[in-house]
Formats: sequence, structure tokens, C-alpha cells
Amino acid sequence: MRAPRTLLAAANVAWACGSPPDVPAPDAVVTASPPAPDGPSVVLVTLDTTRADHLGAYGGAAATPAFDGLADRGMLFERAYSSAPLTIPSHSTILTGRFPPSHGVRDNGNYVLPDSAVTLAERFGHAGYATAAFTAAFPTSRRWGFAQGFDTFSDALVHDPVLQDWRDARPAGPVVDEAVAWLDDVDGPVFLWVHLFDAHWPYAPPEPFASRYGDRPYDGEIAYADSQLGRLLDAVAAHGPAVVAVTADHGEGLGDGGEATHGFLLHDATIRVPLVLAGPGVPEGVRGDTPVSHVDLAPTLLALAGVDDTDGLQGRSLLDGGTAEVFSEAQTGHLGMGLADLTARTTAQGRYLRGAWAGWYPYDAATGGIGMTPSPGADLAQEEDALAALEQRLGVTAADRVVPAPSDPGAAADATAALEALGYVTGDPDTPAGTLDPRDVIPYIPETWNVRRRLAMGDVAGARAALDTLAVHLPGAAIVEELEIALLGAEGRVDEQAERAWAQATWMDTAEAWRRAGEAALDAGAWEDARAAFEIALGRVPSDARSMVGLVRATLLTDGPDAAQPLVERFLGVFPDLLALQLVAGEADLTALHPGTARSRARAVLVDAPLDPWALSLLARAEWDLGRPDAAIDALDEVRREVPRDLSVRITLATWLLDVGRHAEAVRVLRPAAAELPDAADVHALLARAEAAVASEVRRSRAGAR
Repeated sequence: MRAPRTLLAAANVAWACGSPPDVPAPDAVVTASPPAPDGPSVVLVTLDTTRADHLGAYGGAAATPAFDGLADRGMLFERAYSSAPLTIPSHSTILTGRFPPSHGVRDNGNYVLPDSAVTLAERFGHAGYATAAFTAAFPTSRRWGFAQGFDTFSDALVHDPVLQDWRDARPAGPVVDEAVAWLDDVDGPVFLWVHLFDAHWPYAPPEPFASRYGDRPYDGEIAYADSQLGRLLDAVAAHGPAVVAVTADHGEGLGDGGEATHGFLLHDATIRVPLVLAGPGVPEGVRGDTPVSHVDLAPTLLALAGVDDTDGLQGRSLLDGGTAEVFSEAQTGHLGMGLADLTARTTAQGRYLRGAWAGWYPYDAATGGIGMTPSPGADLAQEEDALAALEQRLGVTAADRVVPAPSDPGAAADATAALEALGYVTGDPDTPAGTLDPRDVIPYIPETWNVRRRLAMGDVAGARAALDTLAVHLPGAAIVEELEIALLGAEGRVDEQAERAWAQATWMDTAEAWRRAGEAALDAGAWEDARAAFEIALGRVPSDARSMVGLVRATLLTDGPDAAQPLVERFLGVFPDLLALQLVAGEADLTALHPGTARSRARAVLVDAPLDPWALSLLARAEWDLGRPDAAIDALDEVRREVPRDLSVRITLATWLLDVGRHAEAVRVLRPAAAELPDAADVHALLARAEAAVASEVRRSRAGAR
């Protein structure tokens, strides 16, 4: 029986951390017992996925009295822009004062802020500040490198790490509760970062905001977050003098430009963000109308606190006008789908945006924003020269996407799957860029998630119909071929799946493509091909956990447990807590006729993942080999309930039931599969055997009664 791959599918780690190419990141400043700071506290609040034009201070419909109050007594920036429309790259810029090509975090999921980066927390900590962060969601957890420099870093999530999905985010209330409690317990100036995730999809504000904003739940989420911001500001005021900065990491499309959420486009909807600054040294009641960037926050906050530690920062203090030109990029379409990447330069006059095609989008003073229709009369050559010059200053080169070993190798084995559940698309950092521009195909991108959703539900016919439609609108895109390969496997066309996966890997030559080729070869029984593919994948990304698991499985099948065991020990040395590696080690134990050890491994994994099909399957087979058929059948029946469409599970379960004389149960297990698969000869033969056994029992029972 083929082991279900739930944990294996959640195990991938493909870290890629670029090094700062334009200005070497400064070494950490080490001082012995720094003197207590005499400047104000500094509080940074990031409101995830919050559009500027929906807040009251910007004329929006959401009631935001806390944010508006800060604007009244400080500076509000009408034209603040994010460096990327994604949480992890954007927060990396906010915390380091460096643009994505410099700090190296170019997308969600495949990048971790490297240890070489110097964060605001490190700079304030070196100056004697107590530092703390309280974050609300998976994309701002410590696994992405954000804990660097913080004395306290709270990223407590609700669910077990194996089960992480979009629900693994805390509402603003508990996050603010923690921050307020910490402020009550600490003396002196602090650097505090608080992240609130509420405005992120899905929009489900609590009462009374749900009722108040019935048909506008996104605004309701913003209003709720603002109410908690007010609580935080009260606690900050009670603690002592403080500089407060509130911004968003990015906005939300809400249909503008065809984008429902964010991540793919570089229009105002997704990269224009709210930004307000208040506190000692900040002019009151000022509204700035020139472009500024998140990269300007770090030098501003350090200057207002009197901390002279600005080496390596790429921004300019907001009090001095900020940067003259804003760099932004959207790499998700490229890295996750094989589309073109987007790069933008925003100035007072408008935005030059380059993708598969270039366009100039002028600023409209009447609306206070940059429109989504390019100007036909713009001098694109001049704008391209200006963007190229900016990129040169930032050190943007094709060599930015490198894949070193992770900073914390055991921390994020399930990161990619969890981010995909949030609606993000993650991909390989070396994916070749395509010729389709996200601006041209944005209405069809959600169909890729529809295909994945249908595959996960077992709706193979629906997935095929959706993919056929998608292929018409995204011709030649790598994501279409990737989904086609997955669908071939779901349709049982495993030989064709393996052939197509190998061809795509040869063309793309990325770690992720080779890993997919290896997994397809495993499904097709091509063990040698699988091993070769996984070895190539690990040559591209040595920290790819899924390829580690795959290589062990392939080696186990080709050369046996003696050859696989050294690999298990080596990889567990890198990922000691990776559940999938523990399970593949259990597979090796079973093959080596050590079912007791395999059972122990399965039980240990089930403590952390109590319903994981692979772990239950391993436990079932170990119990069977140990001569405990009832325990084995109970465990495998749990697998059947978790993966009801896995035919191999039903066949094995029915076979075991027949072996121990539980014939009627075997019939009940097989009938649904037989009804759905009229051409599955093995299923129908086994069902006939089971029904014959039941009939024989009935005859014997009747004969005995007579």
C-alpha cells in the first residue's frame, strides 16, 4: 500500500536569502552594558492588508478614530508606498530599512530574512532599549527571521503547526492584551512592534463590527483593528513619552485592476499604504503629499529616538522628506506561476511599471492617486532609464536569488503548505520568468486555486474542466503545466505524469520542479528515476526537506534499508523535528523487519499530528506485522476516514478484514469504491470475494439454525 503523503506534502522548505549587494550590511554593534537610553519609546504598529483609502483620515468609510487621532497630532503621509504587496518582503523592508533586492526577501514562503540583516530591534537593543514584538499571524512568525534583536517575541498561534492554515492568526484583541501586559511590566524606553492581521482575507469582523458593517466586512475588520489600536495607544501613553508609527504592510485589491486580494499587481490598491507618525519631535497636523517609502521608517524612528545607528540604511528620514523615488516589486507571478515579474518606480509624477510590457501611470491630483490605465503618450525609454538607474543603485541583478542553508533549519517544514492555505502562491526562487504579464491575466489567476481546491476535494472531473479553461487564458505558463502534472496523477495516469514532470524539470531546472519529478516517479514506480530527481533537487537546494524525504523513500525502494538508514540519520541531523522524516524512517524500519521501532515512530508523530494519514498508515502496518490485527484494522480505518478516496487504503483494509473473517465489514468498505469505479477490476474481484464469504456465512448460519 502506498503511504498517504499528507505530512510529506506539508514538509517543503525552500529558503532563499539574498545578501545586500549595494551597501554592505553593517556588523552588529556590540557594546558592553549600554547606558540606559534617554530618548522616547518607539512603537511601530503594522496593520496587515489595510488600504489607505479605507481609513477615515484618508476619506475612507471605516471608522478609525485611533488612527485619525494620531494624524491630528502628528504627520500623515498621503502617498506612502510599500516595497512589495506581500507580508514577508514588506515587513523585512520595514524592519531593516532596505529594499527587497538588498535584504534578499523577494516573496512569501521561499525566503527568510538572513542573520546578516540588521533589524530595528537590534539597533534599538544596542542602544539600551527593551525590545518586544507581538505578532498576529503565520507570515509574521519567527520562522521568517523577524525575531532578530527582540528580547521578547510572541507569535503564539492557535493551532498545531502541522495543521496551520488561514485560521492560524490571532485577532487584534489578544495581541494587544499581550503588548499592554508587557508594557505594564517594563520600565524605561522601549522599542515595541505590534502586528494586527484582521483586515486580511477572509473578512469576518467580530461584533458589533460585523453588524455595523454588514455588507462591508473588510471595513469592519479595519474598524475593529482600530478599536484595539486605541487600547494600545492608551497603554503607550501611560507608559511614558513615545514616538508612534502606524502603517500597513500592503493594501488589498478588492477588485481594482481585476485583483481580489494582493500579491500580483503593483497598483495603488495593493502598494499605497496608510502611514502616520506622532510623538516627541514630530510636527503636529501635517499632511505630506510627496511619495515616501517604507524604507524611510527606520531612519526616521532612529532619528526621533536619538539613536545614531544608521549605517547601511537605504531610506531617508520622513522629517526630511523621505526618498525621492520609491522602488516596488511583485515577484509572486514569476516565482509561483512562471509569469513575468513586475517592477515599479513611483515618483511625484506617477509610476513607471515594467513587466512583460512597460507602462507609465500618471498621478491624478484630483483623486489623490495613481490610476490603473497607462498613459499612451509617455516617454517610456526615459522612464526605463530611470528605473534601470534605480535598480543599479540597489544592486538588482539576476544573481539575487540564491539558496543558502536556512538560518533555522527545523523551524518551517510546513511553511509552504501553510502559506498556500492563506491564499498565497509560493514557488521556486529560480523559476524562469514567463512572457505573460500578471496585469493581462489577473482575472484568471484565482482559477489556479480553484484547480488545487478541487484536486484536494477529490473532484477530479471538476479540476480537469477548470484546468482546461485555465490553459486557454494562461498559455505556456509554468503553473498550467504544474497543475496538469498534478491532475494526471489524480486521474491515475502516473506514467504520463512522471514523463511530463521530468520534461518540465529538465526545462525549468529548479529544485521544486525536480522534486515534483521525483514524487511523480515514485508514484509511477520508477524508483531509480525518482532517486536521480531528488538528488538533483537537493543539489539545487540542500535544505529542501521534501526532497530529503523523497530521496530516503527512493533509496529504500532501490537499495533497501541499509542504504537508506545513513540518509535518515543525516537528514534528521538537519531537521530533527520534521515529522515526515520520522515517518520515512519508520518505513525503513518496517522494511528492515523492525515493526516495533516503526510503531514507536508512528506513535510519536501522532502526538503532534493525531489524524495524519501517513502516520496512521505506518502504525497500522506495524501493528499488522506485530500480529495485532484488530489494532491494525482500527488504525487503517482511521486512514480510510481521513482519505476516503485512496483506493489502496480501501483494498488493504478490506483484505485484512477478510483475513480475520470480518467479511461484512469488508463489503461495506469496498462497495463505495466499486460503485464509483466500475472498471476497477481488482476492487470488483475483492468485493465479489467478500460478498461470497458473507453469503457463505449466511448459508452456514441458516443450516445451523435448522
